Amino acid sequence: MRHALAVLASIGLGIGTVALATPASAQLPTIALDNSNNLSINGQTVTNFTFAGTEFTFANNSGGTLRLQSATPGYLTNTDTGSDCETATNCQVADGDEIDLTIEQQSSADTVNVLGGTNFTPQKSFDVEYSSGGGGGGGGGGGQSGSSDSGGSAPASEIQQFGLPASGNCEDGVTEAMNWSGVGLDGWSISWAQWANDGAGGPVCTRAVMYDTSTAKWVVN
Repeated sequence: MRHALAVLASIGLGIGTVALATPASAQLPTIALDNSNNLSINGQTVTNFTFAGTEFTFANNSGGTLRLQSATPGYLTNTDTGSDCETATNCQVADGDEIDLTIEQQSSADTVNVLGGTNFTPQKSFDVEYSSGGGGGGGGGGGQSGSSDSGGSAPASEIQQFGLPASGNCEDGVTEAMNWSGVGLDGWSISWAQWANDGAGGPVCTRAVMYDTSTAKWVVN
């Protein structure tokens, strides 16, 4: 299970931080699985995504019944009933239905496994990441970055994000200011974040930057 602690700041990393606030009217992200085993969030097909918070909606469009469980037992619950998803039927979703879920905030991200098919075998999984403060969104289109607690002597790793350009290509939104500490301008992937679009959530470009102790340099992970 991949663990990352996202603490939102500014993408310049040395230009100051962006004030964080969770809009009261922010819509819960809706994560869906289709019958081609593709994940999407609010209609945007993604391979990974991040949002500051612990609640989301899961929609089943796969053609069969699905079941959701967290990689860390006991941390994912059915929001409507308060039932622990580790019990087989508590977080089961019929085809065409959806369910609201809450994942308990921890010291790092958790992974949600989507089970289905024969004997509820793993179909897909996705990471749920959140800030240590439990929420946050910067201005739409503005750059963001997150820091993870390395727990050691090396500097904490960073997550850089900016709103996905209208072209749908991250390369079209990259600027020289993102070349922090000489890491370059590559390594971006499309993700999803709650801070985008003034807290309504949306697709973003994201990458992780880490300190390589063997070379004493920052690199794109």
